[in-house]
Amino acid sequence: MSSHHLERFYNLSASTKQMLSPQRLCDQLIHSFQFVPVTDEPQHRLEGLLFNSDRTRREGLFFIEWPEFARFVTAVAQDGIVSLSVDRLTEHVVKLREPPLDQHAQ
Repeated sequence: MSSHHLERFYNLSASTKQMLSPQRLCDQLIHSFQFVPVTDEPQHRLEGLLFNSDRTRREGLFFIEWPEFARFVTAVAQDGIVSLSVDRLTEHVVKLREPPLDQHAQ
């Protein structure tokens, strides 16, 4: 499938709003099938991203506005998780985090 001709495979004029959890958004991006920047043609300004995963490629595309994506990536990058463990039987998650950056200076 060519990302240059998305209109052949997806109805880009029909859309519905859907909220993705942070985990689902990460899953879509990590397993991306399509990952296409959307620009404002006259100004070549990045407006957002169209994406889906190998699992959702037949359902359609997701769109995220660039400022929202940038906020999401910044939040993930600043989370400071040092380690994470999951008990598969109970699904209990334990996260160890570094202290926030402003506490490192003290």
